[in-house]
Amino acid sequence: MDENKPPRMYFIGKKEDLVQAKRMNVTLDGRDILIIYHQRTFYALDLQCYRE
Repeated sequence: MDENKPPRMYFIGKKEDLVQAKRMNVTLDGRDILIIYHQRTFYALDLQCYRE
C-alpha cells in the first residue's frame, strides 16, 4: 500500500440498515465484499478466492 495516499472511505449504508440486515454484499472498486454484523461488531471480508 502506498503510504503517501490516504485510505479510501466508502459509504455503503446507514448503520441501522446494516444491523437489521445482518449481512450485505457490496462491490467496491470491482471487488466483492461481504459486510457482516455479529455480536455488536462489523466485519468486512473479501469474497475473492485466492486459491483459484
